[in-house]
Amino acid sequence: DISENAKITEIGMYAFAYSGITSLAVTDDLTTMGTYVFYRSKLQSFTWPKTITTIPNYTFAECAELTSFNFGESAVVAIADHAFHGCTALTSFTFPETLKSLGSFAFAYCEKISSFDFGSKSKIATIGDSCFSSTGITEFAFPVVHDDEGKIIPFATLGSSLLSGCDKLETV
Repeated sequence: DISENAKITEIGMYAFAYSGITSLAVTDDLTTMGTYVFYRSKLQSFTWPKTITTIPNYTFAECAELTSFNFGESAVVAIADHAFHGCTALTSFTFPETLKSLGSFAFAYCEKISSFDFGSKSKIATIGDSCFSSTGITEFAFPVVHDDEGKIIPFATLGSSLLSGCDKLETV
């Protein structure tokens, strides 16, 4: 854990990549996180800080032991390309209502994920290419999207190969 007295404002690229770190508690002083921060680490759980609104590219990619991810009090609006790609131990994922964009391959090859929960007041407008490809989902329900005033709006972009390789998928 980062000491409560530490005033770490930035974690740079690859900071914990390939490491044996299993958990990390961060403070609200953290305002910037680079790409690949936990890439292929032994990270098992993480709570996203409320001070950062985008999960960068490859942040948790191929963290094969990541079983728990929590958005806490954060207001994440974007999950970038490959952010959780290959997190083979994740079994489900609940998105915050503030989320507007999911990047390409964001959850690709998360083979044990059986469900994604967009919530009842989703603001997601963009889902990138192959975002959910090769996951373990059995059904997929496109979220009903709302604008900031609560009005239902259409998706702006649905990427190609969105659900390709989802061998267990039966219902859309």
